[in-house]
Amino acid sequence: MEAALKYNPFDGDFGMPGDRQLRDGIVTFRRQHKCVHCTGPIEPGTRGRSLTMLWADGDGPVTGRYCTSCTAAMALVFVDDGAALDARTC
Repeated sequence: MEAALKYNPFDGDFGMPGDRQLRDGIVTFRRQHKCVHCTGPIEPGTRGRSLTMLWADGDGPVTGRYCTSCTAAMALVFVDDGAALDARTC
């Protein structure tokens, strides 16, 4: 799962000089959340990626949480050219 941290979920989408990453790590979720990639539920006690950004335009901090399956797919993105991650949004 740690390999998922090498993947930038915002690469090529948007961004401005001054955007800052505050935290990025693999965590055990304590509360239920919604995955920002597949929109599926993230159950308490499961592991996944949590990424907190502070945007230069003043929005934030904003935390994106990714379920176990999407985090695992992020770890494969450099091996399968993003196929597993693309399949998570279908």
